[in-house]
Amino acid sequence: PDGRQQVLRTVPAYQISQIEARDWKQARVDRELSLMRHEFATHGPSTDQWPLFEVRAHRLGEHRFRVSLRISLLLLDAHTEALLAREFIELYRNPTSSAAKPAPRYRDHVLALTESEGSALYQRAADYWHARMPLPGAPDLPLALQPQESTSR
Repeated sequence: PDGRQQVLRTVPAYQISQIEARDWKQARVDRELSLMRHEFATHGPSTDQWPLFEVRAHRLGEHRFRVSLRISLLLLDAHTEALLAREFIELYRNPTSSAAKPAPRYRDHVLALTESEGSALYQRAADYWHARMPLPGAPDLPLALQPQESTSR
């Protein structure tokens, strides 16, 4: 409502959609994956309710899966998407990797920054920069009516 990120207090456990495709002929696998890629590329997930992403796993063999992820750009930008892809690859190759440990979230950063605004350190820094780089005055814009000509009603 106020433009800030909203974090739900509780969310249900997310269930990855699993499609059993071990018995499919290769032509059907190719067709279904192509249709899913087209769907993911042309229709984003819902942006007005949780989750803002979707994960599907096609089981192609006993230990072989095709995992697909569709995620709202409200959650991340292209750079962050690339970082996420690298982490997925790292976890795939090395399941005990430190990539599995969650890093601070964007919301954590915003809350810490907001909290610091009342601190003495923040005030000293603000005073320093205000003294070093004073802000210019208001621009001299043309007015339809000069202030001395205004009348109150």
